[in-house]
Amino acid sequence: MLFKRKKIHNTSYEEMTLIDLVRNYFISRMPSQKAKISEGGLETQPNLPEGEITYIAIVLDGVVEDVMRAQNRLAALVLSQPQFVEFDPSVDRPQIGETRFFDGKFQYPTNELMTDEEISKTLEGMGVDVEDENKKQ
Repeated sequence: MLFKRKKIHNTSYEEMTLIDLVRNYFISRMPSQKAKISEGGLETQPNLPEGEITYIAIVLDGVVEDVMRAQNRLAALVLSQPQFVEFDPSVDRPQIGETRFFDGKFQYPTNELMTDEEISKTLEGMGVDVEDENKKQ
């Protein structure tokens, strides 16, 4: 090669050619290589306070099938012996705290804003005679 790097004595740097400078610039702009998991880049388990975690053994037919950790709320739900029901989300859309499950079917609440009694009380409070309105219809 015609041009060689020259080591400048008693220093920690070298003289660079224009091609070396351009090459280093392009290399610095390229996407960096991803770190391998085997190099220990990821934390294995999140550090959670010990008091907020409950350990649950899943027992099926007298044999421990799995062990799980859960936060207190989920642990209370699982340990209260709930009924697990499979459903198709394209058919049913159960809502947490609103939908009831009775006789193998989901029952959805009616979105009735006011009952007939509440409507008549409101109209009477406004000074409208409900009986006259019913006679007109």
